[in-house]
Amino acid sequence: MTFKPQGAGATVVSVVASGFMEAAEAVGATEGFSIVLCDLKTLLESGISANLVRDKAELISQKK
Repeated sequence: MTFKPQGAGATVVSVVASGFMEAAEAVGATEGFSIVLCDLKTLLESGISANLVRDKAELISQKK
């Protein structure tokens, strides 16, 4: 994960995930990154977490 300043008050975040043997593994990993980054964006902009990561973790634990 890299962070690159992009003008006043902005940052570009890049995530590279590699080493997956199957496409399904990569899809699952990118979904996780998306949820974490969306929650982080909400926290940084509003000061309040949307609890997306917590909610996703609860959904996963309910499936087990």
